[in-house]
Amino acid sequence: MSRSSERNAAVVAELWEIAGPKMYRRNAFRVTELGTVADAGTVRGRQQRVSAAEQAGVDTGLDADADELRVAFDRIRDAPRRLVHELFWLWDAPETTCSCVQSLHLDHDAAVRAHSAALDREAQLTAPDAAEQRELAGLWGAAGRQWEALLRRAAFWDHVRHRIATLNDRRLDGSAVDLLRPELAAFLVKPLVELAASADDPARLAEAARAWPAPSSVLDDEFERIAAPLFETLQSQLRQAVEAGDPYKTVAAVQNTVLPLLSRLGGLFPRGRNHRVSNARDDAATAINNSAHGVICASGVLDDAAAREWLTLAQGIADDAALRQVLGRNLAELDELVEALDQIGSQIKELVAAGRSRAAKSVLRQLLAQAGDGAGSGALAELLDQAGTWDGPLVWRTGNSGGSATRRPRRDTSHQAWSPSPVRSRRVRWGVIIAFAVAVILVVVWMIDIGAASAPERPVVTPAATVTTTAERTAGQRSEPAMLSDHNRENNAPAGTCLATKQGWDDYRTTSNIPTVPCDEPHWGEVLGYADLGGDSRYPGENQAIALTRFHCGRMLNHQRLTGSYEFESIYPDHSFWTAGGKYAACVARRADHALLTSGRVTRPEGPPPDDVATEMGLWSAEIWANAPVRSCLQSEKDYNRSVHDVSIVLCSQSHWARILGYPVLYPRGTKWPGKKAVLAKAEAACTRVSTSWSRDSYAMTYIWPGKEFFTATTEPRYATCLIYRTDNQQMKG
Repeated sequence: MSRSSERNAAVVAELWEIAGPKMYRRNAFRVTELGTVADAGTVRGRQQRVSAAEQAGVDTGLDADADELRVAFDRIRDAPRRLVHELFWLWDAPETTCSCVQSLHLDHDAAVRAHSAALDREAQLTAPDAAEQRELAGLWGAAGRQWEALLRRAAFWDHVRHRIATLNDRRLDGSAVDLLRPELAAFLVKPLVELAASADDPARLAEAARAWPAPSSVLDDEFERIAAPLFETLQSQLRQAVEAGDPYKTVAAVQNTVLPLLSRLGGLFPRGRNHRVSNARDDAATAINNSAHGVICASGVLDDAAAREWLTLAQGIADDAALRQVLGRNLAELDELVEALDQIGSQIKELVAAGRSRAAKSVLRQLLAQAGDGAGSGALAELLDQAGTWDGPLVWRTGNSGGSATRRPRRDTSHQAWSPSPVRSRRVRWGVIIAFAVAVILVVVWMIDIGAASAPERPVVTPAATVTTTAERTAGQRSEPAMLSDHNRENNAPAGTCLATKQGWDDYRTTSNIPTVPCDEPHWGEVLGYADLGGDSRYPGENQAIALTRFHCGRMLNHQRLTGSYEFESIYPDHSFWTAGGKYAACVARRADHALLTSGRVTRPEGPPPDDVATEMGLWSAEIWANAPVRSCLQSEKDYNRSVHDVSIVLCSQSHWARILGYPVLYPRGTKWPGKKAVLAKAEAACTRVSTSWSRDSYAMTYIWPGKEFFTATTEPRYATCLIYRTDNQQMKG
């Protein structure tokens, strides 16, 4: 921080001290009823009269208690803090000494009154009706327009400089204006954002905040800030719901605790506009789907009514289109399952009624042998029990029970997605039973897998450039074209270089140079740095070159604390570039919406991120390059149990739960589904081969395998994800 910035730091500190819905009510000049140009003698005289009245026990005539008045006078006597309070109270007064045109003061005071009126009216109307909501929208719109017009006027900032000179305090100088100017957009919209965060129904206030004339990046950052505690609470509640283990308890917990939080977040972020909200909706929908799976695979009478209700609920919650399609297919398959069970039940009823219970039980035993613990197996077991002791209507599902079905204790559902066994698949498995007439019944199981249904996020990747020239390096900012992929990275543009446009980036693959601009001008991206991918190692192949690039660029972005509104672009090395010495990736930060950055540089030019910085990546995508790289590590088991699509990945030198051993390909592109047993056996054998160097006494192997849906939904090679962890399940390093 420069010496000038240090002198003026108290101004920005006070600005954010008073920020919020009570910014005008807490204004020191409003509290003391002093004019904003009151001199030291006037302030001292008012404070002495107030103190005398308080000591005498008489009314001060001011609408504030003794503590509020003491704080207000302290602020006015402190020049840096006073300046902030002057900005947000009335300027037009006969005793003013500035040379501003009077219209500036009148326009400023109109903006203050309009903004204050909106905040005061919002506080009065706790549950506004339609007419009152229109009134509030008009007040907020007027306040935003007036402040926007005011801040654009050079005369406004000239007045602030005049007041700095008049206050004549060594802690203030003209550069305070440069500190205040970029802060005011976020400061003025913060009251609206905080009101939205605390409202029972935040949608109206969030909409008003997004209509406020502030840069979209400022609004995004403010909403991300206020939503952070909601996201943490939601994730905690969802974990608790999933860990309940019982499908009915899980769904009840999701409905009672998770969905209200999603509703609040939906009020803050329009649907589909925030990836964290979308991910949370998809996680909640998956938990409900898994609960329906648990019910359908449970022992006793099939609760098809609950399963159908839950799947319909999940379909309405999910944001991901592929996930909604899977849930729709699950609903259709549930209908097929119910139809098949009803056919079986009708045939069993006829056999039992004809005195042929032994034949009925034989058919049911054959079906159960094929179904195992799959979908509908509990209903089949229930029919088998009833067939031996029939003395009334047979009941196999709630839909044909007439409301009198009794559910027996359910089997242990540890096969479900949230409670896997040590060597396990992270798949959601579904079964469908299709019945034929009397003698032969075909059982088809293991159909749907939510984990493989969602399309992977494509990486932002540019092919390695063929470099023939060296970019001239200059100190400080550069406005000439920059190089980002010289074989010698020292010849590249340094971290912090600002890239002019998205078009320039897109053209880089053919031009080998990208236009830059000084960082105080609008720009599209900023060079985060260059990540070392290999040292002395051999080229790892294109999939791993991309995965390593995404891992290290993600760590750089996280270290800069630019997640949420920002994403990274990257350039990864191909084989020829690698062998020529270019064993690194170039990482660039940009706005997620590709909007230009207009508030100066957002990154801090520095070296590689500390080793303990993690990034979020997946373990199971349609394509291997979209996963975390081989020989990187999962930070915690909780992440893994929650989702294999978004886990914290760290360097293996840091504390971690499991290491990624590899992604062995099991079947080439286009291979048809060979059956569950064949896929499981092949996945286990492949992962066993890549884990031979790890002691079986101290370490256990687990894997993720491709379900049938993976074979039908993608033409990519069918692979397994292989992981190793300690048998005592403790963290490890190295």
